[in-house]
Amino acid sequence: MPVALPEPDGERDGIPLWLCPNCDLLKPLEEYSWKKRRDICPPQAVWFKIGYCNRCLQSLIKGSEMG
Repeated sequence: MPVALPEPDGERDGIPLWLCPNCDLLKPLEEYSWKKRRDICPPQAVWFKIGYCNRCLQSLIKGSEMG
């Protein structure tokens, strides 16, 4: 399955980094989850990097479950 990856927001020691809009930290790709989307290259499904890092995403999920 194809992968759609946005341009990195920065780089450190040759490693591309993406900005998490929630915690405002630049993090490597391993810190993010993926979502299958069909709107990028219809009708084919494409894996796309989720905007929030895993830590912020888990916090948001837990917060919505508690509230």
